[in-house]
Amino acid sequence: MKCTICGKEEKEICGWCQNRIDEFIRSNGNHSCINITWGCGRITWNDAYAMRDLVKKYDLKEVLEFGTGLSTEIWAILGVRVVSCDTLENHSKLFSELDPIKNYADIIYYESGTLPYFEKLYPGKKWELVFVDGGQGRDLETEVAMKLSSKLIYLHDPGLSKYKLELPGWKQIGGTYLFEKI
Repeated sequence: MKCTICGKEEKEICGWCQNRIDEFIRSNGNHSCINITWGCGRITWNDAYAMRDLVKKYDLKEVLEFGTGLSTEIWAILGVRVVSCDTLENHSKLFSELDPIKNYADIIYYESGTLPYFEKLYPGKKWELVFVDGGQGRDLETEVAMKLSSKLIYLHDPGLSKYKLELPGWKQIGGTYLFEKI
């Protein structure tokens, strides 16, 4: 049997999607978080407001993101084009088919421990903001963010990375998770 939401071979609703449903029901009334739990992480209302404020302050039109999910939905709702990269194939496929994401995002699947070949996919491209998210350490992705961002890096879960809050060549600004190129 396949999950009716994500298509994963498990049961009618897999554990991952059931967590999304439960989180929506539990938090929708009090806005303690936005409707999705991703493993051990989540996007809170404050995170969503911070993303909105970044779009306004820097007039962001396009973002490179590692960790497809609720953040991808938020970027799309804010009208920002996003190149979103994820290591879960079914997850990537599911999000590439969701409205409004499919109109605002290019979803790229890549195997864990590797990275998409950005020079081939987007020759010479730099993004004003690279958003690194996910429920696991993303050291490789953070290193790529330092190369592909022309201005800003937002580490959503910095405690899970070897970099924590110190990125060589970058200074922390405007809060705990935002870095600007020196």
